[in-house]
Amino acid sequence: MDEFLRMLELEDSLPSTTSAQREANQHRRKMYLNINRERSVPSPTVNNNFGVELLMKRLEDPDYRMSVRTLLEE
Repeated sequence: MDEFLRMLELEDSLPSTTSAQREANQHRRKMYLNINRERSVPSPTVNNNFGVELLMKRLEDPDYRMSVRTLLEE
């Protein structure tokens, strides 16, 4: 299982997790799975959708902020 999905499950299992947080985690889980499913489909073109890349990083880390330095390192 993916580490990100495992983290969401662990957070949901905590007694202090609110129902709103569980719903947010469910939404994150669905978005993450949908994006990963789209990427696994072979495509004749190169996927360079910058918006999708930012969304993936924000789903994995809600505090993620884009910086030029990280773009140049990748």
